[in-house]
Amino acid sequence: MFRLFRRHATITDPETLRDALFSAMERDDEKEFMRLCSDNRRLVVDSFELWQKVPAAILDRPQEVTVYVTRLLKIAQYFMSIGEPALLAHLIGNRDDTPADRWRETMSEAHARAVAGDYSQSKDLLLGVLSEMESHEGNAIDQYRSRVYGLLGTNYFSLRDLPNARKYTALALEECRRTADDEGSRTYTENMFLFNSGTEDGDREVATPPVFRFRKEIALAQDLSDEARYDESNDVLEAVLREMEALPAGSQASFRGKLYGLLGLNSFRLRRMADAARYTELALKHCTDDGDQAGVRIYRANIAVIARAQE
Repeated sequence: MFRLFRRHATITDPETLRDALFSAMERDDEKEFMRLCSDNRRLVVDSFELWQKVPAAILDRPQEVTVYVTRLLKIAQYFMSIGEPALLAHLIGNRDDTPADRWRETMSEAHARAVAGDYSQSKDLLLGVLSEMESHEGNAIDQYRSRVYGLLGTNYFSLRDLPNARKYTALALEECRRTADDEGSRTYTENMFLFNSGTEDGDREVATPPVFRFRKEIALAQDLSDEARYDESNDVLEAVLREMEALPAGSQASFRGKLYGLLGLNSFRLRRMADAARYTELALKHCTDDGDQAGVRIYRANIAVIARAQE
């Protein structure tokens, strides 16, 4: 039996389209979000600068303003991933040496240093950004603070400072929950699983050379994914997977769920739905085998999103 595809009504009003996109994000309906972006690509691009003006009705409600800006950022990041960087440029603004400009540049440098293995210098740059943020307030801080905390967490992890790795990752998770950033919440929840994985004595396990190297590489892959460098992230993860599979049975670490889960997320963002489903099913299997109930909840939810996108 052939399935008849319903023709969707064309959206011509910018506010109607914005509200439809926001509604899809609120429902966590990735399929509808991507369909709206695809069907109305030109209208999104033409309207985005207009959408940056926060509606007067919510200007006196800071929490709602934060959610509004976070949703605009998700739209801009998605369009950047499909070859439309102008939206993110509009959202960030032109260079005029504002604090947000300096933070963005410093974060880019910190990320580059982390990728190059200079975790200590990257950490110091990010701590400087946090210190400067203390004397500012506004939407720009909400856009960047969770990413600063998150990258600090992976830097401290790579420096084998697990208490601070967990501290800053927990702060990143708290910030994402406050701003209704569901994708960020999932990412940092998974990072917490990664930093706490293995034996009960996690600090002792992290000193084991193969385990530490694997966990550090997965943290790097997460950073690459956060920068929308999904293929590069998958290359790192697949190299880790090959090395793990060569280890003796029973010696593989318990963070395989995170590894497969990130492979699944990257594949989903690349719209490789068969791979996304396969990897996420493996993530669910390993979390189930390891008794990781929080991971089971996350990957079951991700599988449902992938299934809706394949309908």
